Amino acid sequence: MGMAAICLAAGLAPAGPAGDLAAPPPPREPIRNRAGDILEQTRILKFDGAEFSVEHLGGIARVPYGIMPEFYRRKYFFDPERAEEAEIARREMVELAQRKALLEVQRGILERRMRYEMENGRAKSSVPSAPPSGVAGASASTRFTSRELNDPTLPMRFEVAVRQNEAANLQDLGGPPFQLQLLIIGDTHVLFRTSTANMRATKVAIAHGMESSGQNLAPIFQNSGCTVYWVDTLRRPADGGILLVEYAVGSPLRPGSRSSAGGQ
Repeated sequence: MGMAAICLAAGLAPAGPAGDLAAPPPPREPIRNRAGDILEQTRILKFDGAEFSVEHLGGIARVPYGIMPEFYRRKYFFDPERAEEAEIARREMVELAQRKALLEVQRGILERRMRYEMENGRAKSSVPSAPPSGVAGASASTRFTSRELNDPTLPMRFEVAVRQNEAANLQDLGGPPFQLQLLIIGDTHVLFRTSTANMRATKVAIAHGMESSGQNLAPIFQNSGCTVYWVDTLRRPADGGILLVEYAVGSPLRPGSRSSAGGQ
């Protein structure tokens, strides 16, 4: 009696090649965003008890527990109290970052005015003269709106500080939904990684000593009406740098927009 016949008589399936002994696991259900789109190359960053922060090919998405695949709903447990605590902590962090950024902007405007006057040989007076319109932030009160006012008829600008070698989730600071890690700050270039580029290192040229003419901004991200600039400034913290986030009117990534509120 052959081996196959013996196996069948015993109620066993005959063994095939060695690679067939262990059946492959069933394919895992893909992760989708709120709109039902499949997210590619996903990685779970954190779970706050009600929503997952999912890094994917296009950025970072917040996915509710109820629409996650069953595999993750079995692995993680729904906890609304924990989610509420995480949301309160996130709001407090955003508010603190906004207050710090507002102070940085105010300091930056004053610094730019002083440097403009010094470079043009004028002494500081009680009524400072207005810098030219090309100065970054010089006419922010009329040309741009702040996050706090968020005038929908004006483009928005604000600054955020990031630390070197620490991955910063810009969405938590009011920026677009992606992570940025500042690697090296050189004399002529800045090196960083972003989740939108699969965390590959990117080098951007910067110009020193041109802040008074508004040429100190180097774009490092542009998408859907949002631009993030590296700011070359004397106000740069010793352990990191300053980014300027700019949203066009109607940008879907802008804080308060319907698309931004709904996640990726």
